[in-house]
Amino acid sequence: MKTYRVGIAGLGFIGAAHIDAVRRIENAELVALADVVDVEAKAARLNIPQAYRDYREMCDRAGIDVLHICTPNDTHFEIALYAMERGIHVLCEKPFMHDVEQARTAVALARAAGVRNAVNHHNRFYPAPNNLKHLVADGELGEIVSVHGGYVQDWLVRETDFNWRLLSKNTGKTMVTADIGSHWMDLAEFITGRRIVQVFAEFACVYPVRQRGLPGGGFEPVAVDTEEISYLMLRFDNGAIGNAAITAMTAGEKNHIFMTVSGKRQSGTWDSTAINDMTLGRRGEGNVVITKAQDLVHPATRPLVAYPGGHAEGFPDAFLQNFRQFYRSIDDPDAKPEYATFTDGLRNMILCEAAYDSAHSGKWVVVVA
Repeated sequence: MKTYRVGIAGLGFIGAAHIDAVRRIENAELVALADVVDVEAKAARLNIPQAYRDYREMCDRAGIDVLHICTPNDTHFEIALYAMERGIHVLCEKPFMHDVEQARTAVALARAAGVRNAVNHHNRFYPAPNNLKHLVADGELGEIVSVHGGYVQDWLVRETDFNWRLLSKNTGKTMVTADIGSHWMDLAEFITGRRIVQVFAEFACVYPVRQRGLPGGGFEPVAVDTEEISYLMLRFDNGAIGNAAITAMTAGEKNHIFMTVSGKRQSGTWDSTAINDMTLGRRGEGNVVITKAQDLVHPATRPLVAYPGGHAEGFPDAFLQNFRQFYRSIDDPDAKPEYATFTDGLRNMILCEAAYDSAHSGKWVVVVA
């Protein structure tokens, strides 16, 4: 098995999570970091051999085979294209791109360049929702009739909470819909095996003007042009309906994703507050909690269970399993992995744009692939 030389572009919270996961992968060697702030000091602290202030220089000089893009999404397009034009495989954070047209171009170039490509929708790789996906595919729930849930956080509750994501020039048309709603919609389609065909959305911008902290103290007002709350109603291609609450304005909720898939025979629920468990809901008999364990999950999910039952696996482990499939697929052109590709990233951007169009028109919007 070949060992792939890896470069990371961007070292915020998510870049550090990528570094941790890459270092746990058998056929990956982290050799370079690119960042615009104090990159030499960061690389030295993290024991990364090469440091670059420009991702172009890293792609040209570091001898990398794979690039992880962990920068703000308004930079993803130029970084991904530069790498793929040089035959470098790309694993990109979400939101995927700034807009749908950038996403279409990236998908086309990835296909033309023949490089492996992925978007980090890591929720697919928690054993519990992955197990639910395979139970649905086996018909254990019966015909799917509805999907409901949400993704809720509280990091924007205060007027003085400010982040670059709140500005459309940086994040694109939608903020919370793309930032965390994309995870929920990706998971809904992944688990059910059905596609969302229509969207009705209601957006709320709670603080049209927020107070941004200044380096020397005090605040400055900044006009906000994206949403902190997004409520979605959905129609799926088999006639099922769904709804999701997507918000960064629920105090006390740090990072809570939950979903119930209802079929004619059973329902299946996953809630990240009990991250290693899923529940099968039944009528006329007791509900069943299936915890993460090799002998309890679906055979197709067993490769994602790295530790014995009772030993929790969480956020870092979902990254690891996602990236592990990605790196193994580079060696195997016939692999059919479960990770999200650039095509899935494009799909999510189309869904987010449909939600935006609905929220601004007050109408149901057909999702055009």
